[in-house]
Amino acid sequence: MGLELAKAERIVKGAIARAEEMGVKLSIAVVDEAGHLVHLSRMDGAPFLSPQIATGKAYTAAAWQISSGEIEQRAQSSPAFFSSVAAMTQGRTIIRRGALPIVQDGRVVGAVGASGGTSEQDEEAVRAGIAALG
Repeated sequence: MGLELAKAERIVKGAIARAEEMGVKLSIAVVDEAGHLVHLSRMDGAPFLSPQIATGKAYTAAAWQISSGEIEQRAQSSPAFFSSVAAMTQGRTIIRRGALPIVQDGRVVGAVGASGGTSEQDEEAVRAGIAALG
């Protein structure tokens, strides 16, 4: 079974709860395995472009089926290649830490990304959101 809206909503709720604990204002995006948006929330006061960045981070983690932070590390050794990937995806690919794939029954069913805090805060909120699935 894929990623249902109810699960995406639980992820976002868990991520927002952690963001509130950290005192940061985030946007949280959940995409399915094909990178299509399932759910997007922007906390009051989250930065202007954070919804688009969160969605791009989630898209990146879904496309590569690894964390966006791992993609960021890979991009450091091959910046021209990853710049080309970002261009080929019409800017949808955001190469920055803050998104993780969602794995169910051993397969990636989507990803969740966050933006608005530091990359570490974004990823921490995402991790808490995925943990909310139980």
